[in-house]
This record gives sequence, C-alpha cells and structure tokens, in this order.
Amino acid sequence: MLAAKALVVGVVVFVTGVVGTLLAWLVTLPLLPDVAAVSLTDGDTWRVIAGTGAYLALIALLSLGLGTIVRNSAGAISAVLGVLLMLPLVFTILGGLGQGWANDVMAYLPGPAGEQLMAVGGAADAMAADFATLSPAVGGLVLAGYVAVVLVVAGTLVKKRDV
Repeated sequence: MLAAKALVVGVVVFVTGVVGTLLAWLVTLPLLPDVAAVSLTDGDTWRVIAGTGAYLALIALLSLGLGTIVRNSAGAISAVLGVLLMLPLVFTILGGLGQGWANDVMAYLPGPAGEQLMAVGGAADAMAADFATLSPAVGGLVLAGYVAVVLVVAGTLVKKRDV
C-alpha cells in the first residue's frame, strides 16, 4: 500500500513540478526582457526543469515517509521542516562560527544536496565559494538515498503496526 502511494505521489508531483516550471519560464520571459533569455534548446535548461520536478518529487516522497513513520500530521510537518530548514540553518551557523567541517557536512543534508538538481553554473559556482557543493547528479543521488532509507523504515513500520 505504501509503495502504491509513493508511486502516485512521486509521479504526480514530478509531472506537476515540470509543468509548473515550464509555465513559470513562459510567464517570466516577457517580464524580464533585459535578462538573457534562457533557451529551451539548451541542455542545462532541460536538466534544471527535470531536476526541479525530481527535487519536488523526492521531497514529497521524503515527506510521505516521515509522515508514515510519525503518524501525526503536526509531527510530520515539524519533522520535514526541521530536516529541510532547521538542519541547514544550524550547520550554517556552525560554519559561520569557524567550524569548517559544518560547511562540508551541510552539502550532504537532504535539502542542500537535492537543491543541486536545480543549480546551474553561476549559482553553483557562487555557492561553492563558501560552502561545499555536490554535482547535480551526486546531490540528487544523496537525496534519493535519504528518501529510500526513510521509505524502507516507513514500510517496515507499516508492516509491524498495521497488521
């Protein structure tokens, strides 16, 4: 049952993310005439569009898994926000206090790792100046690893609890 839910959530969120990203691209073209237009014939553009859909789908699956583990809406929301927002903030503060290892560890947290799926040249290079960053493929695999672990734990708990 959890596998079916995960499949539906993953596919629906991926498609919605890709369509939403394409619509956002179409809407912003006439609004930003001075900015160099991003072409759909560019390979990086399609990687970012697909990466955005993949990132959103993986975050949705992570949320599904955490929600299944916690079995409480407020607890699941808190867990997801804590993992995606609070952990990177804590490591950023530690890095700012001179703990260099914190910047290296932060690259492997689910949020920052997955965000690399949407990073392109300039943004990725600017981030790399202060923080360790992963390539888009490695970042996506790191986030997928977190999702896999959480979904396996959730599936195991469902089998134990919901018998």
